[in-house]
Amino acid sequence: MVQHNPGMRASIAQGLGSGGRTIVLLGVVSLLTDVSSEMILNVLPIFLTGTLGVSVLAVGVIEGVGESTAATMRLIAGQLSDRLRRRTPIMFAGYGLSALTKPLFALVTGPGLAGLLRFMDRAGKARGPARDALIADAASEGARGAAFGLHRAMDTAGAVVGISLAALTVWVLGSDGLSRGDFQRLVLIASVPAFAGVLLLTRVREPPAARAEARTRSGWLTWPATATERRYLVAVLLFGLGNSSDAFVILRMIDVGAGIVGALLLLVVMNISHVLVAVPAGLLSDRTGRRSLLLGAYAAYALIYAAFAGLNDAWQFIPLLILYGAYYGVTEGVARAFVADLVPPQSRGAAFGWFYAATAIAALPASIVAGWLWTEFGPGATFVFGSACAVAATVALATVPVPVREETSGA
Repeated sequence: MVQHNPGMRASIAQGLGSGGRTIVLLGVVSLLTDVSSEMILNVLPIFLTGTLGVSVLAVGVIEGVGESTAATMRLIAGQLSDRLRRRTPIMFAGYGLSALTKPLFALVTGPGLAGLLRFMDRAGKARGPARDALIADAASEGARGAAFGLHRAMDTAGAVVGISLAALTVWVLGSDGLSRGDFQRLVLIASVPAFAGVLLLTRVREPPAARAEARTRSGWLTWPATATERRYLVAVLLFGLGNSSDAFVILRMIDVGAGIVGALLLLVVMNISHVLVAVPAGLLSDRTGRRSLLLGAYAAYALIYAAFAGLNDAWQFIPLLILYGAYYGVTEGVARAFVADLVPPQSRGAAFGWFYAATAIAALPASIVAGWLWTEFGPGATFVFGSACAVAATVALATVPVPVREETSGA
């Protein structure tokens, strides 16, 4: 297996550089936070539709609003992090808000409160641009992809643990249904690692060089400076329009008879694939370039979503979810490293803010359209639409020039 390759271990160490401790701690914080989030948010659509009788369209609105209405906060937070000497205060605010929101999900009795709490939890994602800028600051430039790959692998390992614990909790409760009391107990258990992650964040120390590079730029909410950045954001936006919430993947598995525990275990398989691919993909992007990997991942997504449309048995999800996890493993770290390649250090917070904003802005129409298509034309229409958007995004991404910074770092 590639994990035992001595050259790979050396490359990972190089990628972490002198800021290795910071990157690893941020990875553990993300792992703990994801344990909490995945326990709750993957079960929430099942609880809403199966227990409370909420429509799939309403779930789409909840998922989309949670992402899109937090876009401006992410954008402001990213640009603010470029004006401060430290990025960690914004991260504390974001992780803290998400942790405080988690136990409140136990109070959900309908779509209104679920939507509000989903928004608050997503608003905590304002931490993302500052965190990713700190990872880029801390990593050695020649292997930035390895640093982001490691962080995404640790983050997704939290998803594996969280979904597994959710499946175990539902199984122990002895029913393939989910009562309100069952959901409340799961929420309270899931809240513990979220608060542990916030406490661990106090141990994170920013590299002095990163603090020195965080300087102000004129104006607020400045536009991306170059045509290359803007082209990349167009590709991200197009892809996001078809990248509806994975809540629809969960509901599709339930639709073909996987059951709650079965659907959660299938998600575990997907996330294990993500973990195994993330670091090798980051290392490969450092050597061969990032755009080509992203193009392949976008094209693969289009094929996978088209296949989701035609499934009629739960076992058919297994190979597709392995590939779907691999898609995540390639894109999540490499896409962030690509953002860092496009801009100088003093503008990274703003660049990540725009990256997250483009993704979040697209999430509202994506999930609403997905929910509407599901309701009016059936589940297959939702996934065919997502596939078509991914094809358009692949074409747009092909027009984005490969940054010189990436070419030199991979040498």
